[in-house]
Amino acid sequence: MKKSSSTLNPDKIILKISKNDIIFKTLLYLEDKARMTKGRHYMHNYELMLIFDTKLGEEDVAAYTEKFGNHLETLSGTILNVNKWGKKRLAYPIDKHYDGVYMVVILTLPPNKTIELKDYLKTSEEIIRFMLIKTSK
Repeated sequence: MKKSSSTLNPDKIILKISKNDIIFKTLLYLEDKARMTKGRHYMHNYELMLIFDTKLGEEDVAAYTEKFGNHLETLSGTILNVNKWGKKRLAYPIDKHYDGVYMVVILTLPPNKTIELKDYLKTSEEIIRFMLIKTSK
């Protein structure tokens, strides 16, 4: 009795795809991707929590907020809302800081610019810690 094999032999499979088909499908994909990035549909909402050093005064925090807003505009983002929580005790010390001035910023930003924003925040001396979260709204 012969056993029939139900598996396909990869040597006998022939794909009939021409170079033109691949190029055409690639161009369609790139065109769709370019169309998505043109409009405002490609903006995401983010919530950014900032913890400032307590040695900074109200004027310094306001000046940094304005400087941050200008930098955000260069990244094609906008600030929707700023909530100042004030001075709070940290849950654990961060770089010998026990207190911090909290601020929550709601913003819109293209997703490809988040790395640039994080790099900008990392190099800032005024900020002890930050956290950027993508929101659904």
